[in-house]
Amino acid sequence: MSSAPRVQPCDGLVDYTRHAVDWLQVGGNARAVPMLAGGRSRAHLEALFPGAEIVQTGPALEAPGAESGALAEQLLAARQGDCDAGRLLLVQACCPQSVPAVLYALATGRRVKLVDDLDGFDIELAGAKSAILGGRAELFSKAFLKRLLDWAHRNPKAPRQLGILSGRDIVQVCDLVAKSLLARLAPTVTDGVAPVASYALIGAHGNEIHLDYLDGVLCGRARVDHGEADARFNCGIDCPHANRLEADRIGARIVLLVSCDGFTPSGGLAPSDFSLLFRLLDGPAASILAPYKHIQANESLIVMVEAMARSGYSLGEIADAVNARSNRQMLADPAFLVLGDPEISVIPGPPSERHPPEIVETPQGLLIRARCGPAQRALRLSLPVWPAKSPLAVLPVDDALRAADRLFAIGMRPGSERVDLVLFDEDPLPEGRLEFALVEAAKADPSVIAETVRQLDGCRLFDAVLDSTGPTTVASHSLRKLLRAAAAFPRPIENLLGQSRVLHLPSLIRSHMMAMQTALADALLEALAEQRLWISQKYCDLFARVVRAGAPWDGYCPHCSNHVTTWLYEDSLTRLATRHVLICDRCGIISDAPAGSLIEIAFDTVGTFRRNRQDLAIRVRNRGGVRIRLSLAVQINAWRSTNVGGSDCRVDFELEPADTCTHRATLNLPDGFPDDVLSIQLFCVTEALELSFVSQKVVSIVRPRGARDRARGVSEPISRAWLGE
Repeated sequence: MSSAPRVQPCDGLVDYTRHAVDWLQVGGNARAVPMLAGGRSRAHLEALFPGAEIVQTGPALEAPGAESGALAEQLLAARQGDCDAGRLLLVQACCPQSVPAVLYALATGRRVKLVDDLDGFDIELAGAKSAILGGRAELFSKAFLKRLLDWAHRNPKAPRQLGILSGRDIVQVCDLVAKSLLARLAPTVTDGVAPVASYALIGAHGNEIHLDYLDGVLCGRARVDHGEADARFNCGIDCPHANRLEADRIGARIVLLVSCDGFTPSGGLAPSDFSLLFRLLDGPAASILAPYKHIQANESLIVMVEAMARSGYSLGEIADAVNARSNRQMLADPAFLVLGDPEISVIPGPPSERHPPEIVETPQGLLIRARCGPAQRALRLSLPVWPAKSPLAVLPVDDALRAADRLFAIGMRPGSERVDLVLFDEDPLPEGRLEFALVEAAKADPSVIAETVRQLDGCRLFDAVLDSTGPTTVASHSLRKLLRAAAAFPRPIENLLGQSRVLHLPSLIRSHMMAMQTALADALLEALAEQRLWISQKYCDLFARVVRAGAPWDGYCPHCSNHVTTWLYEDSLTRLATRHVLICDRCGIISDAPAGSLIEIAFDTVGTFRRNRQDLAIRVRNRGGVRIRLSLAVQINAWRSTNVGGSDCRVDFELEPADTCTHRATLNLPDGFPDDVLSIQLFCVTEALELSFVSQKVVSIVRPRGARDRARGVSEPISRAWLGE
């Protein structure tokens, strides 16, 4: 005799009930699991129940009559053994769906409650730990599902695992029950070894009939053809999707669907013949986790769902944990439901359930020691409520948890004395004892964040100067991500190291800013390699107002004593820092710096380059009251294209308050360097991303005098005045 599970197609509900009673009384392994044939071919049924033996194929389905309530009662009379009162099936008695629903409840040891309608679920379900609601698909509208989940979130007596047993029609509900029973029989059939259930995780944009899948579209359209002339909805007419995959081709018994409106039994925009949910049930799927409405989903939520599934938590527990995500001063938004049995899981239960956590109350919070099993990716704990009024956060204590930036989700229900905590990661958590604390969430200083954002906004000036966002994009994106996380901390799903980041936010900001500062100074030196770089000519379009500052701001050039005119660059629109640009009548731009800058930069007058080696003395003064880190870059214009080298032309250092230092750099001009008028250009970037610039024009005469005279075609000596002496 074959050891494969068997399926018995039935002619109608009466025949189905007869086989169901026999199956319950004799025992699941000795009889075939009943289902409705529905006029489907053997090949169709073999695809629907892969690996199962089809006992026989019955004729076309007879229309169910009004005897469904009596048939359900007949099944109840065949109950074998006791039931678990805490596990309940609440089903509408007058609908055909009640018959397979009762069969499944009896087969799985549930208490059964037949009712005229499901509107009183809040009374019937109170006190149950697990519940399935069964009935026609039309019962489970958006309004009903919202009411159900809102009640379950607020009421401490609500079952923590909820499932819906329904389908497109009675045939599909019988299929769902048969697939679920076969899955429960699988461990017995395979000599007591519980296999890992096949599952599919789909996190994608979509709606109730379509969603993005791989390189195409997953479609809920059933195999129906209304005809092109039919006025009814039919997305199959002139379908624009070249890579359309029918949803029943998903070859998994469990589907984790993190996609908006994935759970829409009724009340959707399209007819049920096009429901993605029901089309999945036309394949091997027997259990589907999905949200009934639009959700605020991200990659962290997808990771949480899969981590819990791969750690042995049931679909009902996953839905409950995801729906509970909230914190003090934060509202939950329950949306996820299970189609099918909420107690179904991908693998057997997690080892953590056999190891209750050790909890120690301290003045700072709860110190928790929990155990994590091998290969476990999620750990869910129920903890006492910490009396603080602020939002809560997790602070890892042991080295194993601090070693990687994992995730946690906190769930708090109104009036509950417990906190639901889930630690999870894409990779397995550290095996063994984990030690962490549940504490008040730290708050970032808003002024620190605002000032950093202001400084980052000022990077537009660097982008304009460099004709590129390259040097600032990556570092700025990383820093802004840190600031957003700190400002929103704690979010519904949060990084395990988030508390530490907020506590050390100023230091982390400084580290990011220093990296940007160094990169920008490097980029400025590189930009000078092939061209002259007058920064005000690059950034001028960013400033709405460019005017002379006035006589009090004018002066004389420190290098040639000619008159200097000061120009004022003001940005009244986006609040870039006001700048002063000093222009000498002879030397051109000699300074370009923020007005009121605390950094004063100058270098000694050079006048003429006479030798290949030219030493520069750069004086920097800190006029402020705090230590400042500076990045200097100095070279002549187009230094690389003229083969000019140097040493100490890029340097980073810190300057104490009211301190002055002199930095010495060297420019190395090649032999045969031509006579020319050059610009020594010096850039200074502070860790606050403030840019200052000073320049000095010089004459280069580095060849022997005779060679220089022959190049000019003159015989008389060149005057010392021409040499700028």
